[in-house]
Amino acid sequence: MLKKLYYTGFLVYAGLLALSVVFYKERTILLDNSLFLFDMLREDGFCIQRNRFIVVLPQLLPLLAAKFSLSLKWVMISFSAGYMLYHVFCYFLCGLLKNYRLGIALLLVNTLVVAHTFFWHLSELSLGISLLFPFFALFVDKQHKLNKPAQYVLIAAGLITIVFSHPLIIFPFFFIIAFLWLRENIKPERRVLIITSALFIIVYFVKKKILPDTYESNSSYLLTNNLKSNYPDYFSMYSNTRFFSNWFYIFYWLPVFFITVLVFYAWKRQWLKFFLVFLACTGYSQVVNISYPGYNTPDFYWENMYTTLGLFLALPLAYDLFPILWGKRKFLVPATCLLIAGTAFLRINMLRQDYRGRIDWFRGYMDKYRNEKMMVNMYGKPQETIIMEWASPYEFWLLSTLERDTTASIIIHKNVEEIGWAWENYRAFVTTWGVYPYKDLNPRYFKFRDTTRHYSVYKDR
Repeated sequence: MLKKLYYTGFLVYAGLLALSVVFYKERTILLDNSLFLFDMLREDGFCIQRNRFIVVLPQLLPLLAAKFSLSLKWVMISFSAGYMLYHVFCYFLCGLLKNYRLGIALLLVNTLVVAHTFFWHLSELSLGISLLFPFFALFVDKQHKLNKPAQYVLIAAGLITIVFSHPLIIFPFFFIIAFLWLRENIKPERRVLIITSALFIIVYFVKKKILPDTYESNSSYLLTNNLKSNYPDYFSMYSNTRFFSNWFYIFYWLPVFFITVLVFYAWKRQWLKFFLVFLACTGYSQVVNISYPGYNTPDFYWENMYTTLGLFLALPLAYDLFPILWGKRKFLVPATCLLIAGTAFLRINMLRQDYRGRIDWFRGYMDKYRNEKMMVNMYGKPQETIIMEWASPYEFWLLSTLERDTTASIIIHKNVEEIGWAWENYRAFVTTWGVYPYKDLNPRYFKFRDTTRHYSVYKDR
């Protein structure tokens, strides 16, 4: 039954992969997604930020497409599909290692709360969470036939990759360690969990010492600072009210399974697991919401961090609740998984309208001003559409080159006076963080026809 359910999961991933191809514009002409693809095609290599080299595997497909000089459309499709194939690959590895239960847990994580993160898909936290499952499959309920040297090499490589993926990966990692420790008749020796935990801590702190990152350090500062500034009104913060309101819109499975899991553990009198799940879910959600309390945090960014909550619930479901249901009503488990997957597809299709709408706005803006090279003030522009103005030149680049075979040079900025010095560039592409000469950009993917005109600066257009 477990194996059959695992193989059925490939149908779900096939559906998600199909959507990632169909909605490739919505998944690439978007903020960091367009920036990453810009850097990949500009540098003809991987876009690795903050030493998070876990992105190499999902970026391999679009880079190969560029190496074979495929059109921009197919590079974009490869970029969109590559990130989805990464999660499919982690799922496949769980089955290859014959740990179907962890595979099912991964399927739940990838479908429980996914909505905005289907479109903003490149978070290293999400990549790290998916990698956790084949990593633990190497030594949890071990049924594979890997020899010990190969197993140790894979564990070491996986551990380093996971540590470097994202600072928040520490929460799901140690939740899995604690959950496995509390299992009855645990098969992996507890000393393996201790050694793995110790190695994680060592690598984690060595990384922070040798490769400090200002952006990551700032996240810790946000939590500490906001704990003080919002005391004692934590539950009235916008992030918490938004989180609770989204229970009825996007995150409805979180309260359903949170209550179900807690009731189950109370009924079984498994109090240690009860408090583990309770403290993990409530504590982690408040770490996220207190760190990012304001309305200026977009929904996709919160949702990305809430994916960890799905892991906190997926393991109890896969390891404790589902086995009970299999013994009483076998159809309930596959029916539940299919219902979760079905609602994930509904949420994605529902939100697709928003992401398609913002592309329509960019398209209309180009129609209105034709081939003009523009530096435009953000004032008066729809914030919910542009979201983050720094991404505008990359988004205009992708859309114009894809649909019009001509690259638009348009940058929307919160204060054009900060970049006004670059207006006279006749043969360079201006972005918020750099000026790139046309001659340094691959003409197959950057098609500039405006080499005789400088930028026009507009403060209120």
